[in-house]
This record gives sequence, structure tokens and C-alpha cells, in this order.
Amino acid sequence: MESFYSVSAISPISKNVGFSRIRTDFATSIANGELFLNNYYSSTILKVQSQKSRHAFVVKADSSVDTTKKENREPVKPLYSSTPSNRPLRTPHSGYHFDGSTRKFFEGWFFKVSIPECRQSFCFMYSVESPSFTKKLSSFEELQYGPRFTGVGAQILGADDKYICQYSEESSNFWGSRHELMLGNTFVAQNSAKPPNKEVRPQEFNRRVTEGFQVTPLWHQGSIRDDGRTDYTEIVKTASWEYSTRPIYGWGDVNSKQKSTAGWPAAFPVFEPHWQVCMAAGLSTGPVQCI
Repeated sequence: MESFYSVSAISPISKNVGFSRIRTDFATSIANGELFLNNYYSSTILKVQSQKSRHAFVVKADSSVDTTKKENREPVKPLYSSTPSNRPLRTPHSGYHFDGSTRKFFEGWFFKVSIPECRQSFCFMYSVESPSFTKKLSSFEELQYGPRFTGVGAQILGADDKYICQYSEESSNFWGSRHELMLGNTFVAQNSAKPPNKEVRPQEFNRRVTEGFQVTPLWHQGSIRDDGRTDYTEIVKTASWEYSTRPIYGWGDVNSKQKSTAGWPAAFPVFEPHWQVCMAAGLSTGPVQCI
């Protein structure tokens, strides 16, 4: 059975203080494991950065929820927009921080989309480790550089705490923007297609990528398959998603220069790990499917 709801959320926030938030007003539909978001309460994106770590977090704002059932309502489809070079809500430290060195490195991103009316959330987590080594180290390389974890991971903790994880020890198909919250990876390419190395339009992504993801401040899509490494919680076998986000808050006052969440010490590499809220609020629309 398919149910539709409308959610009105939020009181305006004049200053962004504390954890970041992402808010969305939306209509949702859940049927056969598929969730549709329409101007949905999207999560805040907080990033943690260091030579060892970086994340994206979202904490939702207070909201009032109208759960009036909507009959015969079609879910609204997301609209793709490419990321502009002069995006006004871009925060400091939004970009990918790998410097090309062979020292140990980890960077992670966390995106959370919450559905207050259903009391459910979807948390998307991405990570890259030791990208200077694009595949598992050989015995000689381990003697030369020491042990390293290598590769790219994608995890989702979804509705009812169901989980999925796909991980590859190879990172040659991972890409990240140096200055913007933009990243992606191809686990499995379509036939002989060349994996993307930057943001591409959704149709092109689907033509070139069978399993993988791309995420920007305005667009998030992907498809992954669980690789069987998890035996301690309930999992789903596959997940796919394609939703747009309209940023509302970055980290700082609206219509002013955005700020570093960790303050001025973030400018110095000795303060590691570093973290950054990249988006504090937004409105998201689109489907998430877990089977």
C-alpha cells in the first residue's frame, strides 16, 4: 500500500550557531521499499578533515509536521542543476584535501536526510583512504611505506536501521573537487564506458556507471550493491537514489561570508583531525530505493 504525506517544517533561523542543519518541506511516498522525497527535510552536511579524516554531517532543525494523508498524489521528480563556480553558500574547507603525498590519509563525508513524519532517516557515508596508492599495496610497498588501508567505501544506514556497504581496495576511479563539495566514485562501469572524473549530468552518469555515486551540494545520485562484509546487522542487497537539494544555510549568517566551523585553528595542519559543516540546511526532492 502506498501512502503520501505532506510535511511543513521549520522556523526561520537568523544565525547559524552550533551544528549544521538541513531542512526540507516535502511529500513522501513509501512503497515496496522505495521512498520518494518532495522538498524533503534534508540533512546538514558536516565535514571532518585531516590527513586522516573528514566528514559531512547534518542535524535537522526543529519542525512542525502535518501528516495529512494525500491520496492519488504523484511524487515530484528531482530537477538536476550543475554546480555553479560562484556558489554563495560555499564554506571554507569544502573541497577534497588530499595533497598527493604518500603519508597516511583518510577523508570522509556524511550526508543525512531525515523524514520527521515517518521518524526515519537515510545516512550516506563516503570515504577514501591512502589514495596515493590506487590499489592494495604489494609486499614490497608495505616494507617501503608501512601498512596502509587503501580504497573507497560507500555506506548507507537507512530506514529501520537497515544497512548496506560497498567497498573497493582500489581508488583509481575516485574523484573530488579541490574547492567544492563535489566527489564521486565508480565501483563498476557500464560495459566498456570510461568512469567519470568530475560531475556529469544524471543521464550520462547512468550511461557510464553501473555501481557508484556522485554528490554535489545540489545533486546526489548513485547505486550500490552490498558486498557481504556485514554480519552483525540487517542489510539490504541494493540501494539506488537520485535527489536534488536546494541549499538554505551554509555555515555562517545568510548573505555573508561563510565560516570555518572549527575557527581559525583550521588554517594550520597541526590541528588534525579537522571538521567542517558544509551545509546547515536544505530542501531535497527525489527517490531513494533500498531492496
